[in-house]
Amino acid sequence: MKKYCGAKLKDRIDKAVEEKEEVDGIVFPTRDELYEHTAEKLGVSKETTRKWCKPNSNGPKDPALLEALEKMFDTSLQIETDEIMQYTRYPDIVIANVVELVGDFMVFVNDSFLDDDEQYCRLEEKLHRFKPTIPPPLYSELDEFQKRFLSPFIFETKKVVPEAFSEKCGYWNEKKQFCVTDSKLHFSALFEKVEEIKRELDKIIESKVQPIIFS
Repeated sequence: MKKYCGAKLKDRIDKAVEEKEEVDGIVFPTRDELYEHTAEKLGVSKETTRKWCKPNSNGPKDPALLEALEKMFDTSLQIETDEIMQYTRYPDIVIANVVELVGDFMVFVNDSFLDDDEQYCRLEEKLHRFKPTIPPPLYSELDEFQKRFLSPFIFETKKVVPEAFSEKCGYWNEKKQFCVTDSKLHFSALFEKVEEIKRELDKIIESKVQPIIFS
């Protein structure tokens, strides 16, 4: 599903003015002049053209007007809904919350061997507490990351990394405790899985976190 993106129009206007690119066959030295020309060309007020540049704008209600606006700027101003986060300018408080929360995830994944269930529960609680204060797509990604990777590794390690509990690594005693006989092989298998989990978090940071921080 596609949705109008005001940030794309703003980016296009900024680029046209700063790089002296033609719009509608004319080079505009200032944004104000370009806003005014756009308003006159499309039969709307200059203030309306400014509003179309805001991140939360729905753009022209008339499809024909939107088509004329896109033709004038020679670009599509609609994007898929899952791309909207890349074009949204977030308030400082949202960015600060994202940095804090993702920082906690990074500390947990990178500075521990993912064997601290209490720390994991605190992280899970913090994610739910921060839910109203971070972009929904990021919350969904982190929630899914916890459910698919962190929780299984911490609470179902034997199922997630069965090779670390094989006969080559050790044996199970009468108390159903695993006794490691080859620590190098055992921890190598666990470490390999931890590295995989780190890479999954890196993907989230690159695709979802960086667009927020650098918006």
